Amino acid sequence: VQFLNSAEKADDEDRFSNKKAELWWYAMEQVQACKTQYPEDMELRRQIPVASQYKTVSSNGKIRMQPKYEIKKILGCSPDDADSWAYGVWGTRFVEPDMPESDKERYREKSWKNKEQRSAMTC
Repeated sequence: VQFLNSAEKADDEDRFSNKKAELWWYAMEQVQACKTQYPEDMELRRQIPVASQYKTVSSNGKIRMQPKYEIKKILGCSPDDADSWAYGVWGTRFVEPDMPESDKERYREKSWKNKEQRSAMTC
């Protein structure tokens, strides 16, 4: 179990207004890089495009999410399923494969070095 407060400050404070904007951006990048599968569930497919809409705060230029009340107005409900999916994708950042301790450092190094190559991949 991982604690997540989506209203807390983002890791990349210069780019995102809060953690929620950052985690949704991360989920989008993971789908585009074919690192996570876009869900097949039709309700999720209905919610994700609306829930993941960004707005830029003009005063400081940071990326932020569309307000929840606007999302609810468009969907007719809270995007709880979409939020749960995005939070789950974010959580995968903190999970390592089950492997012997001696192999974990090599995995981390390889994963870090190939970050740019993987983000350029297409499905």
